[in-house]
Amino acid sequence: MVQLFEQDIKTNDRQSSKGNQLKWCRNNVWYKADYMGYEGLVEYVVSRLLEKSSLKQEEYVLYKTEEISYKRRKYLGCKSENFLPEGWQLITLERLFYGFYNESLYKKLFTIPEHSERLEFIVDQTERITGISDFGKYMSKILAIDTFFMNEDRHMHNIGVLMDAEEKYHLCPIFDNGAGLLSDIQMDYPMEENNNNQSFHEQIEYLERITTNLHESVMKVRMVPIESVTQKYPRMIRDLSRTLNKKMNLVITGEDTELDRTVVDQIGDPLQHLLRNSADHGLESNEVRLERGKPEVGTIFLNAYQEGNNVVIKVGDDGNGIDTEAVKNKAIERGIVTAEQAENLSQKDIINFLFMPSFSMAKQITDISGRGVGLDVVKSGIEQLGGDVSVSTELGKGTTFTVRLPLTLAIIQALMVEIRDEIYAIALGSISNIEDIPVKDIKYVQAKEVIHLRGSVIPIIRLDKMLDIEPKEQEPDHLTVVIVQKGDQQAGLVVDNLIGQQEIVIKSLGKYINGNKLISGATILGDGDVALILDVNTLM
Repeated sequence: MVQLFEQDIKTNDRQSSKGNQLKWCRNNVWYKADYMGYEGLVEYVVSRLLEKSSLKQEEYVLYKTEEISYKRRKYLGCKSENFLPEGWQLITLERLFYGFYNESLYKKLFTIPEHSERLEFIVDQTERITGISDFGKYMSKILAIDTFFMNEDRHMHNIGVLMDAEEKYHLCPIFDNGAGLLSDIQMDYPMEENNNNQSFHEQIEYLERITTNLHESVMKVRMVPIESVTQKYPRMIRDLSRTLNKKMNLVITGEDTELDRTVVDQIGDPLQHLLRNSADHGLESNEVRLERGKPEVGTIFLNAYQEGNNVVIKVGDDGNGIDTEAVKNKAIERGIVTAEQAENLSQKDIINFLFMPSFSMAKQITDISGRGVGLDVVKSGIEQLGGDVSVSTELGKGTTFTVRLPLTLAIIQALMVEIRDEIYAIALGSISNIEDIPVKDIKYVQAKEVIHLRGSVIPIIRLDKMLDIEPKEQEPDHLTVVIVQKGDQQAGLVVDNLIGQQEIVIKSLGKYINGNKLISGATILGDGDVALILDVNTLM
């Protein structure tokens, strides 16, 4: 609880908190008390949901709950960090327009009859005055938020831009969403004063339940059927059929399987590569198929379905299958392996050559294939989405590519682990089990640490070494090992402690750590600390 006084009250419109509720500012932190309703707590709920959206952290104001004592009374409310750097100002659109034209923006808008024209006028004028070219996208995000959270209190005093000390303009974080959801909350949430801690915690638990329900609604909005991607493929296959002079038919199942919108937007090209590969390399000519006793019309299939927290997409054909001997000879010819090394390779190792950059089995370059930019692009694209791809093939019968993708890129269930004093997250979908392994049970194969677990030999990965962390002065007798799985591959990650399962919001690291493939992103914990998310795919 924080004790606030009249000298902390701020009403200056150049500050970073607006609205008709009473505001305080102390030590660069803004406070809003629920003395006229539950606006502060709604700010908290909405910001929690925005935290789970695709918005970046700097695009909105993040609120936390706070119990506020003012004039011998206690209130529930919220607090937020001041988003204004030293010397910066918040310029509301009303103030911006009046300062430039010496005219009220409200009065001007009343002369424009259509809402769409009003919005277009606001965007055009703001971009003209400030030079911010993407203010239209900013307004679109505000309108989407207000629509979803039923915020009817959006006006020209709570939309603004930032002006720095050099009088240059910048986009402002989205703030003041506290009028949304109030009607729903008031129905079950009596407007009475409760000053005891038990009531405070009960109210917080109530808000947590609201947050969970709304979070589910947010996720439903983000999920779209894969049909939006696959609907263009039948025509592509028909065109390829004419171009290649092969009779082929595309069978698509599971089109209603839903994926995160971000995943759907990026999976189109990899799937297209796989389908073109099946049409060109997979299916035999009409004559060869008849000679082999196969139907003249070749079948290409795409099957999508949900499996746990993942979506599995299988793309394949009933064609020739992959000639592993030909792939092996090509690898020897290119100097990737020697003939002696090639003799000890498994079928899986040989097939993996196909995913190498510039590796192509095509005898001639065409508009369809032969450039060596197919399967390596597919693999890298899928792994960037946090997924993986595997291949099963049988010569003369066909090939199937299995793509496994996370349901969403925004929110995942993760196991939080501790390595020394740092907290890391591992996607729960990648974890098969957790073991307590005695150090004496660790063996060495080709100078690498392994454990023998239930009939399988699993390599051990010391995360402290991978992350360049100082080793412990004395190794314990037992190790906590998190067994992770990628396809049919397994590895054991050594961690210091297990913290527990947690739903986390993935935040991009952007350009700052772009080159580090070991880290796939970060998440902000409840206490404000940052935990890095380990990319299991790069460890296998």
